[in-house]
Amino acid sequence: MANRMTPPAEGQEKDVLLVLDKQQGKVSAVKGIDKDGNLQTVPPTTGHGGEFMQVDKNSDVFSNFISNFYRKYQDTSELELFSVKASEAEWDAKAIEDNHRNPTPEGDKRAEMLRVPKPDFHEF
Repeated sequence: MANRMTPPAEGQEKDVLLVLDKQQGKVSAVKGIDKDGNLQTVPPTTGHGGEFMQVDKNSDVFSNFISNFYRKYQDTSELELFSVKASEAEWDAKAIEDNHRNPTPEGDKRAEMLRVPKPDFHEF
């Protein structure tokens, strides 16, 4: 699968996916999916910005990716996905990690705003 799901519109800032591994307490940027369907990640730093998977949250492709991700990883209790602006990925990743270690009401609110909701498969 290519790293870029949809080309950004002129002047539109790109969104990227971050994934929190709750067990390790570490946030990574999603790079793509390998041929076996496993998530590929890179550090969420500006130096790796060109490798981040770019997404359009309003796209059917994004919805399909999220649904397929959660179907493949049926036990996703240890993983959470977040959608953030590419220019804020490094800062947001650190904030998500910090809040995972030491939760605050403000941090929880910010994380909830960025969290990609799990699809409700009972709707299908």
